[in-house]
Amino acid sequence: MEERAYLSVIQWAEGASHDDIVHGLVAAAGIDPHQSRLIASRGFPAVVARIDALVAQEVVASFRDLGVLAFAPTQHELASFPEPFLAKRLIPEQEGVYLVEPWRGMSTVLHTRGVFQIVRATLRTTQRQVVIDGPRQVTASSRMMRHLGSRFFRAFHDTVGGRPGHISTRIQTTEMLDVYFRNGERIRFNADKLSFDVLGSDRGYSDRENMTKLLAKLAAQAPQAVVDENYASFRCPPEFIREHSNARGSRNTSEAPAFDFYSVWAYWLHAARLGG
Repeated sequence: MEERAYLSVIQWAEGASHDDIVHGLVAAAGIDPHQSRLIASRGFPAVVARIDALVAQEVVASFRDLGVLAFAPTQHELASFPEPFLAKRLIPEQEGVYLVEPWRGMSTVLHTRGVFQIVRATLRTTQRQVVIDGPRQVTASSRMMRHLGSRFFRAFHDTVGGRPGHISTRIQTTEMLDVYFRNGERIRFNADKLSFDVLGSDRGYSDRENMTKLLAKLAAQAPQAVVDENYASFRCPPEFIREHSNARGSRNTSEAPAFDFYSVWAYWLHAARLGG
């Protein structure tokens, strides 16, 4: 299978019209005109296409000739990107310096003056389960779920209200924070697995509140860092949206792979803006 690259456009030349953008997407990347109009209407930065990795830099150069800032990371580059350091606890050493305790292995030190970028996101895990109504409610088997797929969901959704059954939906959220250094190394703070003791008396009652406070604390000590909170509006390549059915007959959708992609993509984007 040929390796692919994720062609990404950061920004167009100042004053570029909608038609200019459409023409540029067609001319530089060979994207269908109709699809190009859709892409242009959604705005940028964005992943605009998956292309053959062998021609990726040639396509990026074509955009550059049009005055367009673009980059195209490959699947290999994504797979070989350093894994994050998973933090369990932050222990203040002095102003702007923390000992970071991991879940496994040796601790590391976070110097906020060296922080390059901070990526913040709220991830959703959605569990959908079809419940068949009756004297005793039962759930559909995972075999049936896999066989009928989305049509199965639509059929039951259309019959809610006294007919065969209904869809039970549960959504769980996870607060994430990736702290990057210029060399691409990063420390990941997952609120599900993180002690917020570092907040002291400012510690709140929810993960969302605490992660917001932690972000504010780190950002204040790293004024040179770019804070990226754009994950919610990002259109992720579909292969990073993961769904699976389990033995209990539920269909689960996790955004974790999508955030893994977005976080690294956002780092590359910021680096490209700075010229490499």
